[in-house]
Amino acid sequence: MKVALVLGAGGVVGGAWLTGAMVALNASTGWSPVAADVEIGTSAGSVVAAFVAAGVAPRRLLPGPPEEGLDAAPDWLRDLTRPGAYRFPWRLPTLRPGSIGLARRALRERAPSRMISGLVPPGTVPTTVIETAVRRVVADGWAPHDACWIVACDYRTGDRVVFGRDDAPRPPLATAVAASCAIPGFFRPVPVAGRLYVDGGLHSMSNLDLLVGHDLDLVVALSPMSTRARPRSRNPWMGVAAALRRRRARQVAAEVARLRRDGAEVLLLEPGEADLAAMGPNVMDGSRARRVAEVARDTTLARLELPSVRHLVDRLRSAARR
Repeated sequence: MKVALVLGAGGVVGGAWLTGAMVALNASTGWSPVAADVEIGTSAGSVVAAFVAAGVAPRRLLPGPPEEGLDAAPDWLRDLTRPGAYRFPWRLPTLRPGSIGLARRALRERAPSRMISGLVPPGTVPTTVIETAVRRVVADGWAPHDACWIVACDYRTGDRVVFGRDDAPRPPLATAVAASCAIPGFFRPVPVAGRLYVDGGLHSMSNLDLLVGHDLDLVVALSPMSTRARPRSRNPWMGVAAALRRRRARQVAAEVARLRRDGAEVLLLEPGEADLAAMGPNVMDGSRARRVAEVARDTTLARLELPSVRHLVDRLRSAARR
């Protein structure tokens, strides 16, 4: 049985949610994400995918101090979730648009979020923390996993590029992950082979459609930035974040439908109400990382007990025994 793992975008808190959900998956089924035949990571998901592709067990990715029965988070992981790790430099930003080409193409395609990403000034926050963390695990070259795909977008055109495939440039894994995480207007675009690349979430928060035509039996998709759940909060920013997640959930649902028509079964996990409360409105708030991971672990364990996904959980258990 061929199983793929897809890890979506979501900033620091989204990455924490991914680790908690993966710990729950492993505890409930015995299946390790390290064993996936194909691994796709977008933005925050690319960071986690890089570690998993290098053989790092999900339990070692939990942020914060160790708890009973779990390993302590390594130094490189603590750096990624350290509050204040991603602050804007103290200098006046340029007022010029970051990418007129991206904005023009997005306007033609009626993609308002991508158009805004092209019009905002170039980001100024370096991706050094991200690159350093990945290099601590994979010092040079690509991941040991043969099918680890890291998704980014060309900053000039908005075209999706999938690092790790034969049809894309082959930078070091750390550089590819930094490019996948480079939120326009926040992080500096990342140069690769003479071009600039930014966050793969510009194209899709999950990029599940990349798996169409790959003859997969089961796709395990974790998507921190899409959900139909509504937070119980009067914070207006929470309402805005929830509305954006609901919009993204429609795109993810369309990608899931394509995969199912292609013959693959899909286990899709998204944040619920309790997860949204833990995550808050700021996706880069590292102070929430540990709590988010804990809540994600508990809520995912509960979701995996639902009758609607029981047959998919049983298939993962079968895959774990192969």
